[in-house]
Amino acid sequence: MTADPTGHAGPPVRFPVDAAELPRRISLDKARSIDAGEVDHVIPDVLPVGATLVYGRPKCGKTRLVDQWVHCIAYLQQWAGYVPVETGRVLGIDFENGAHMRMTASEQIAPYGSLAIDHEVKPVNRAADTAAEPGGTDMVIIDNQWPGSDFRDHRNELDKQLREAKETGHPYRLVVIDTFKAFTGPPPGTNVNSYDWERSCGQALYDLALSYGIAIVLIHHSNKAGEVSGSTGIAAAMTKVFRIDRPVGHKDGTLVCEANRAGDEKSWSGTFEGGIWTMTDQVTRAFVECTGHQARIIWALADAEPEPLELEQICAAMPGVTRPTVKNALTRARQKGHIARTGDGRWALTEGVMPLAGRSE
Repeated sequence: MTADPTGHAGPPVRFPVDAAELPRRISLDKARSIDAGEVDHVIPDVLPVGATLVYGRPKCGKTRLVDQWVHCIAYLQQWAGYVPVETGRVLGIDFENGAHMRMTASEQIAPYGSLAIDHEVKPVNRAADTAAEPGGTDMVIIDNQWPGSDFRDHRNELDKQLREAKETGHPYRLVVIDTFKAFTGPPPGTNVNSYDWERSCGQALYDLALSYGIAIVLIHHSNKAGEVSGSTGIAAAMTKVFRIDRPVGHKDGTLVCEANRAGDEKSWSGTFEGGIWTMTDQVTRAFVECTGHQARIIWALADAEPEPLELEQICAAMPGVTRPTVKNALTRARQKGHIARTGDGRWALTEGVMPLAGRSE
């Protein structure tokens, strides 16, 4: 046996523990002797236990993407080639879409009759019969009238429902909140700044997710520059942050991982047709590294391939963005190596930055 640098005969024994049982305040000296394992995932490489933020412009397909994750977890539908081996219950807290909208989405993702649950649940013929019973075992619950008037009420109600589901032996595996802002509401009073408020709300949801061993997905909007709307405090408390880029009029987009405490920052490219995302993990670096105005430039140049564009043409493709802002974004994208000036002064994608399938009709 080879001695280690400390002079001991070999590594000491480590004991496995459940990471969810770790106290808030630990001694790292002692904690090094235990094995808490890898971070648990609800969907491998995609959804870790904890809080995940998914943001993008309105109508880019955020909710539909998350709906596909819901069907993957609850109904064993494949997502990007992954199919779980066992089902998990899902709770959806929906402040934006009515029940009919969610039913339509489900039908597009998996037509009626294609899921095992369609043949196991007795059909109903009245709208009232679709009500979810308290303490029931239904795989997916959608609540669009969540109780409470502020974040404390909303968070406490979520804690209550998660606890009751766990105590009855039918715990949830995923919670979807659409949207984060609607769930948290504004800061209480004028003495709390946005950063502190949004970070504390995110942290509270992160802590709740860890305590129950679940994933909580928070759907959120981007601002006009294509970045997270609000303060940086929102993303600061997240386990993982995803940005969806899909310009208006395009069927192609990217799901970009901007931050991941639980592993590698893996991104995907995809096509959004018929209300369904079809994803692949083949995505070029430019679509990952360029955000906001730079991303819009990449898409505009990809749209025009193989023809380069003049500055004025790029400005025309970015209505509402000033000429100096466009020029600044061009400079930054060029510094990253994703675009270049042609001999006649126009702009083009560099070699290796391949356009996606292009604009939908």
